Amino acid sequence: IFLSVEESRLPRLKDLLDRAVCVGRFVEVFLEGASIDEINQKLPGTDYEFTLEKKINDTHCSDFIYETVKRELLSPESFSFTVFGQYKKLARKTKIEHIEQLALPQIQGKCDLASPDRVFILGELYEYPSQKLLRVFWGKDLFKIQKRTPFNSRYALTNRLMLGPTSTEHNLAFLMANMGQAHKDQILIDPFLGTGSILIACSHFEALCFGSEIGGNISLYCVNCLY
Repeated sequence: IFLSVEESRLPRLKDLLDRAVCVGRFVEVFLEGASIDEINQKLPGTDYEFTLEKKINDTHCSDFIYETVKRELLSPESFSFTVFGQYKKLARKTKIEHIEQLALPQIQGKCDLASPDRVFILGELYEYPSQKLLRVFWGKDLFKIQKRTPFNSRYALTNRLMLGPTSTEHNLAFLMANMGQAHKDQILIDPFLGTGSILIACSHFEALCFGSEIGGNISLYCVNCLY
């Protein structure tokens, strides 16, 4: 799922990414089209004059976008590329071919796969289940994420020393914590504690958590022997 975000909300996006379970990344989209060829038609020329002359009649190709593309291509900051397909798995060879199809003028910065200053994104949206290409966009990851490891992965049930028969899966627990807007010093009570999965998620956000359970011994053991 792709959602557009207003520029005025950008300062809060990093905080959202730090606690969101279902958000992968935030991308500043420079150019988009029905195919890579259509994006190439919108790119500035290779002579680095960047006259900002629109090559096609497209309302998305504003002077602001051309200035943004110009800034990114001329920037000395290092970079890397990430390519992904929505509803279609792309092989490594295919990803490289698609990067090469993107007719970018030579980027002035150095390519750095280990620790880049910028991560460019080439995203491809396919129709499900036909896998027909619908849309392609090129942009930059706002937070330089190459391969994101979910912040809550260490709470996965497979990392628990002990589980109960109905222990809540960690992603679901964090979704519930976000729905409850768990935050620092908030008091939360779970009257059916079980093995504590939901309150574990809430405590990650520094909430003050209390719980009760008819089988208190197993709850106490699970909470004390989590990791």
